[in-house]
Amino acid sequence: MIDWHGGPVTAVALQARAAGFASALAALGVAPGDRVAVRVEKSPDAIALFLGTLLAGAVFLPLNT
Repeated sequence: MIDWHGGPVTAVALQARAAGFASALAALGVAPGDRVAVRVEKSPDAIALFLGTLLAGAVFLPLNT
């Protein structure tokens, strides 16, 4: 469990969010092996997006500085 701004984020919730991101990426035409470049704040959603990108078979490319 992750504590984020006073609220817990469970592994089950993180997995569900990651699956949602994977589905959204696939619906946008992201195919296995594609690169997904993102610039996001550090958060549980950023972790879920990373995991969702991997679930979609794509490569996560963070652009944060």
